[in-house]
Formats: sequence, structure tokens, C-alpha cells
Amino acid sequence: MKTIVTQQKMQLQIPQHGSGSGLTVLRARASSVARVLLASVFLLSGISKLHSPASASAFVADVLPTSVHAARMIVIPLSLAEIGAGFLLLFNRWVMTLALLSSLFFLSALTLGLLSLGEEKACGCFGDLLPSQTDEWFVLRSLAFLFLSLFVLRSNVPQSITGGPSKW
Repeated sequence: MKTIVTQQKMQLQIPQHGSGSGLTVLRARASSVARVLLASVFLLSGISKLHSPASASAFVADVLPTSVHAARMIVIPLSLAEIGAGFLLLFNRWVMTLALLSSLFFLSALTLGLLSLGEEKACGCFGDLLPSQTDEWFVLRSLAFLFLSLFVLRSNVPQSITGGPSKW
């Protein structure tokens, strides 16, 4: 018994992830929302620490071998840097660089939070506006912000680096 196999040419319309597809539009919108959300976190944190730097300064003085006065001299420039990063992200400037730096920042915060579990300290992450401590919520918040900044970083990598449209 012979089996005859014939091939028929079929043309299938496979949606491409090009400039007009719905998936590309969704990714672009999700990236913009994530970028604005990350900018909002930096703006809220920086402004609230500038308004009330005492708790953040006390935390820095506790973590680093320094006085509260010297810690305040660290907290204020960092707060200004957070505000600057927030505005740059908000206006879509230096997004990849800031997303990379914020990922490293949140990874450091996550590590610090994991090392501090069991000995809760007021961190002053949002000044006196939002009371926050180095507890389980601190770890979860740092992890969420890390994923957010990694998403912003990944969705802003140029196609020339990834070899084409993103395939995630």
C-alpha cells in the first residue's frame, strides 16, 4: 500500500508584532503607564523626604556609621536626585539609564530589607507622609518597585540590542 502525500500551499495570515499590531500598542501603553508610575514613586518619595527628612536621616545614621547631621547631608541630595529622576522619567528622558539605576536602587533596598527582617526600623522612605518600616511590607514594596523598574527597563531597550521587536 502506497501513501501519497500531497502538499497544498496555504497562505496563513499570521499577525506580526510590527508597528500596527494591537499587542505593540498595548506594550507601548503599559510601558508608559509603568514609567509614569515609577516617576510618581520617585516624586512622592523625594518631595516627602525633603519636607520631613528626620526619619530618613535617623535610618541612614542607624545603617551607616555616621551622625544624624551627616546623614541629613546624605538624605537631602538623594531626595533632590529622586525628584530629578521622577521629572526625567515623567518627561520620558534618560529612561533606560534611570530604569537601570532605579533597578539597582530597589535591589539594594530589597537586600537591606531582607537583612533587616526581625528588627523593624522606621526607614523614612516617604518621610513622615507614609510611615514605613523595614518589615515584610517593605520587602514586598521593594520587590514590586524592582519589578516595575525592570519592566520599564526591558520595554525601553532598543530593537538594535534585542535583535528585533521584543518577544516576551
